[in-house]
Amino acid sequence: MYSALGQALADGSDTGSTAFKSTWGPLTISSDATFVTQAYTNVFAASGTAAQIQHFVDQLNFCKSIYTASGAFGTHANEIDLLARGAIYGQMIGVKAETLLSWRRRPALLPTRPLLGSAPSTT
Repeated sequence: MYSALGQALADGSDTGSTAFKSTWGPLTISSDATFVTQAYTNVFAASGTAAQIQHFVDQLNFCKSIYTASGAFGTHANEIDLLARGAIYGQMIGVKAETLLSWRRRPALLPTRPLLGSAPSTT
């Protein structure tokens, strides 16, 4: 659900806004790894671990590969990259939303539970 929302808003909103494209698109941020790192910080208000960033980079590459293979989104590489970035940004929002719900149900998990990947060592 969140991936589809992000993908839909990536190209433009119902009001014609292209804010996502101009902020997060491949013509603004050329590196997918840089996009994921910056988007992660934007969504979660914290830097991600190497494992967390790599998870979303892998998801981004997967989305681009299936979008390209299906032909459903045409053949323009920047457009496919933009849509995949929207899907990944949506995934991040979904992880945050579900994590917040989980924390509300079990607040003791808040200080120690990582969003994805391994928690940084405290020793």
